[in-house]
Amino acid sequence: MVKVGDAVTFYDQLNVPRVALVTCVHSETYINVVSVSSDVMNTDPYGRQIVRDSSVPVKSEQTKAGRCFEPLQ
Repeated sequence: MVKVGDAVTFYDQLNVPRVALVTCVHSETYINVVSVSSDVMNTDPYGRQIVRDSSVPVKSEQTKAGRCFEPLQ
């Protein structure tokens, strides 16, 4: 089971994988994550902006591609 602060593989709505950090664990199958924006134009004075996603299901529970996570191997 993942815990707050763990790195996971997050698949965005386009099913593109990226590394994200767990910010909240709702259950064994749903978490909240934060990741760096994949849009290179999405910047501010601190650098690339972050993106938050909530209630992200584990990949094995997801019935369609995208917006899910798996623990890092």
